[in-house]
Amino acid sequence: MLYILIIMRLLKGNNSIHSVWKKDFFNFIDSGKNGFYRFLMRPQTDWRRVLSYVSIKYRQTVDQNSIAKPKTEACFILDDTLLEKTGLKIEGISKVFDHISNLCLLGFKMLVLGYNDGISTQACDFSLHRENKKNSWGLNKRELKKHRQGIHDGKNPDYKRLEELDIKKLESALLMLKRAIRNNFKANYLLADSWFSTIEFMREIRRISKKSINYLGVGRKDNARYRINGVGRTPRQVIERYSRLSKRKNKKYNCEFFYAKCVIHDCPVKLIFIRNINGKEWSFLITTDMNINFEKAYELYQVRWTIEVLFKECKQYFKLGKCQAEHFNEQIADCTIALITHTLVSLENRFSNYETLGGLFVDIGDQLTLMTLWQRIMNLIVKIMKAISVLISEPIFELMRRLIINNHGELKNLFNLIKVELRSESKISENSTVTCC
Repeated sequence: MLYILIIMRLLKGNNSIHSVWKKDFFNFIDSGKNGFYRFLMRPQTDWRRVLSYVSIKYRQTVDQNSIAKPKTEACFILDDTLLEKTGLKIEGISKVFDHISNLCLLGFKMLVLGYNDGISTQACDFSLHRENKKNSWGLNKRELKKHRQGIHDGKNPDYKRLEELDIKKLESALLMLKRAIRNNFKANYLLADSWFSTIEFMREIRRISKKSINYLGVGRKDNARYRINGVGRTPRQVIERYSRLSKRKNKKYNCEFFYAKCVIHDCPVKLIFIRNINGKEWSFLITTDMNINFEKAYELYQVRWTIEVLFKECKQYFKLGKCQAEHFNEQIADCTIALITHTLVSLENRFSNYETLGGLFVDIGDQLTLMTLWQRIMNLIVKIMKAISVLISEPIFELMRRLIINNHGELKNLFNLIKVELRSESKISENSTVTCC
């Protein structure tokens, strides 16, 4: 069933289980659509394990067959995205803050751990989260009454996924990183935006990876004090003190930069301040790699944007977040299948000549449509052959054998028989019409 659900993601248009069952694509849904709904809701299915298996197989396939040289070092990428929903009855739903619109919208926050090997990015793991716990999830009393409360067995995988809704995203991110390391994903850096740039988080990354993974992300311009030569300074104070004396120009990226090696809460970090040559405001990267230079840090951090592309492609092509089912298991299944589909298509895209994943998606959709059409044509041919075999009183397999051996003469005879049959049927219908009149 999983293969069929993946193929459905590749078909053009809004192909839900109901619509595909109604259209009878590929004759895949002979067992009925309810079987697919039960499969998605099944509490015993460990969707995290399924995604991990696909991710590991993708990694093994690339390592064995890829000859392209990586552009950058391998790294993990951490980011979240909004999955907007419309139904108040959806289990675990809440109002979550959208940084793009600056509004609280109904839905989930999806936290994804990606892996980039220097060429392409794949999703290793994810978790769904809700917000506004202190404020009844952002829902009023009327909305809370509609809220679905499912019954889950603590022994099943779905119970653990439901518990993740209320785990802090930083805690969930560290758990995902642990699992990725156990699955032999090897990287030198973890990239993230400023939301994740806390000293506690950086320290945990170093501890979990046994100091093999460094953190690299955008720093926060808050009041945290970084000790430089024994003196604690905020990022703004560091800019005022060192920017004029230490700044250098980089012609390649048309910007100015300077470094500041410091310590915060006994954790050594390196701050890399950057601004455009004609700009006024300084921004900065923070990393636990004390030896990294500006160009390497700048190029590495650009890789972080590939996970934003992954989100866009999954939502645009593979229907990520479109599921409006009430059962939480179906929400987890929907996200998993979308990420698996993206992984499989990315693998094909990597070893083909397509310039973009979108172009490959269009081509795959066209091929699947042609396969569907050809399947229907074949069904029609079989029905015609059965009708002809009855008409000429000959077994269908014997008829097909003679067609293959001597196709031209036999086909002409068959076409003549069909014409005669059609004429006789039309005469019968005309006579019946006259009689009725």
